[in-house]
Amino acid sequence: MKRWIRHLPLPLAVVGMVLFGLAQYLKWPGWIGLSAFVLAAVMLVVGLLMELEAFALLQRRGARFGFSVAVAALFVLAIVVSANVIASRHARRWDLTELQMFSLSDQTRKVLSQLSEPVRIIGFFTADNRVNERRFDDLMKEYRAVSPYITVEKYDPTLYPTLAQQFQITAAQMVVVARKDRFEKTQDVTEAGITSALIRLLYPEKPVVCYLTGHGELPLSAFQQAGAVSGFRRVAERENYEFKEIPFFDESREKECRVVLIVGPKYEPPTKETDALSLFLQKGGRVWVNIEADAHPRWIEWLQGLGVRVYQDVVVDPVQAMVGSDPTVAQMNTRPGSPLSVQRSTPGFIAYGQTVQALSDVAGSREAEVALTTTQYSWADRNRNLNFDEGTDEKGPLTVGALVRFTKPSEKPTGTAGGKEAKKEET
Repeated sequence: MKRWIRHLPLPLAVVGMVLFGLAQYLKWPGWIGLSAFVLAAVMLVVGLLMELEAFALLQRRGARFGFSVAVAALFVLAIVVSANVIASRHARRWDLTELQMFSLSDQTRKVLSQLSEPVRIIGFFTADNRVNERRFDDLMKEYRAVSPYITVEKYDPTLYPTLAQQFQITAAQMVVVARKDRFEKTQDVTEAGITSALIRLLYPEKPVVCYLTGHGELPLSAFQQAGAVSGFRRVAERENYEFKEIPFFDESREKECRVVLIVGPKYEPPTKETDALSLFLQKGGRVWVNIEADAHPRWIEWLQGLGVRVYQDVVVDPVQAMVGSDPTVAQMNTRPGSPLSVQRSTPGFIAYGQTVQALSDVAGSREAEVALTTTQYSWADRNRNLNFDEGTDEKGPLTVGALVRFTKPSEKPTGTAGGKEAKKEET
């Protein structure tokens, strides 16, 4: 037998082990990894048998070479097996895209981090739903990488009719999120759909968003029409919030409302109502205000007392004009590190916006921070002539949203001090 043929099995074993490792890492079809492993194992055994004489004849050059290759093959086998074991126990992926397109959102990570007991995520897919099934598989790798309490199962409802009936499966594709004797389900095989079902499971009691309507605000029905506000409501309801119209806010609403939402108020608010809102903040409530240019000055004064100064200007974005869009529709981004976007910036648009300033309290009763900013190409048109005037107008990036946290109770009950948290965003 030729010498090179006698030494061939061990290098083939090394190649097989490398292919097996690549198949596991790159998620190739299972038969490729299995074939590579079998090839490596067979070649290793054959090679060791053919080199058995090396243990008695180590003084021969060819035997020493064969023995060295055998030892190297054993080391490669140990490394590949160990790497796969470690990778299976400590799965980690890196998303190198600028907008983190293949990473879980901050909201999902926050929900998963709060898990303290096992939660089953069960995917039901028929044979003709392979695309959504693969999407489900990819998402579950991310979910399991964040929380060890997530267990994943997958079934074909046509092959497991009893199980499908138990979870009330009525479609060819559906995801069930279950814990103990409760479960929620969704047909939306996306991160948003699955996380929303998880939120409904963990928090069965729906928090109420009280929507003020007594000051010329947009009606709540506008949130069901096409447009940005409808998207806001869909997102909130998907995260288990419930909306309710109220014409006036007073102390009797404190227990009922988790959040008070004020969108585009035009008429003057009664002092009694702003005092009640300030007291609500002081007791731990939340208020989100979208103020517009035609708002009554009393609203502006109240917000400034809470730590948000509103300027009477218009945000202009010349980039939008260059692409044929309205220059008063400006691109904005959430500030990373703020509660709106903990890990990364999220882009959006603001129409006919105004700039604001976050005002911290020197007495230390509140902390104000920037939440939403425009791009560096935008500018604030302070005299509203759509021309940039040096010395009058302000160049971007501009602050169009501010977040105020009240760190200790105020000595005054009105909006000029005190509270827990207030949010301000320009639209």
